[in-house]
Amino acid sequence: MLSYSRILLLISILLAAVTLGCAQNTTVAPDLEKRSPQPAIAENPGGASRPVLSKGSGIKRKAPVEVKTGDRLGWVDNALKTYPPEQFITGLGIAPDRKTAQERALKELAKPFDKAISGRIRMRREALGKLPGPLEQEWNTLTEIGRIDALETALKQVRVAEIFIEKQPQPTTYALAVLNRGDSKRLLKPVVQRLDRQLPDLVKQIEQSDDRAPAQKNKLLQTFIRRESLDAALATVQEGGQGIPLPVQPQRIGPLLKE
Repeated sequence: MLSYSRILLLISILLAAVTLGCAQNTTVAPDLEKRSPQPAIAENPGGASRPVLSKGSGIKRKAPVEVKTGDRLGWVDNALKTYPPEQFITGLGIAPDRKTAQERALKELAKPFDKAISGRIRMRREALGKLPGPLEQEWNTLTEIGRIDALETALKQVRVAEIFIEKQPQPTTYALAVLNRGDSKRLLKPVVQRLDRQLPDLVKQIEQSDDRAPAQKNKLLQTFIRRESLDAALATVQEGGQGIPLPVQPQRIGPLLKE
């Protein structure tokens, strides 16, 4: 699993982006009984969120966050209809204040990705078998880099879409983080496919080389880990939970790293 500090760093980056979008698009008045305008994504729940044109600037900005008050159960039911799980991955954060609720929502949404990436890397490590000491240390470093890279790519378009404020029996804020599966898939799939073209070439180069330099092995290991981390994230957003078949099996890669 990712270290707690790494998770906090990633959530802070996502939260900063969300907060910037909120600051540009919404003003939460003290009287929260009035609902803000319907977000563009709610008008097109089956597709990507529609950007809102900033007046006079020509720059596209994110759709505003919808702030609601009232009956909590009704809001949750409506959110499920607006963001059906077959099209969206969501995370719900609950806290007394809005900032903490948003942080928790983003962290909750990231959990299935973190779990999938960690599981895939653990499985591949077992398949490779024992590695020389220097490569074992390199593996630990590269897996951390690969996880962060895959999470950042997969969650690039996540946003806090709705805020619900419950006043009774005590003030409670519910934040709903939303990620369109299709948007994330379009970011992840081309990168995995590009790495799938590189990986067999790297394997052939090492197999045909008389002097298998450490730099070659490190490059192969780095490409393999990055590919598998991104593919695990891709499998999380795709229907059926399946990624792209690995072009070179670990049983072929393992011996090249040990020699």
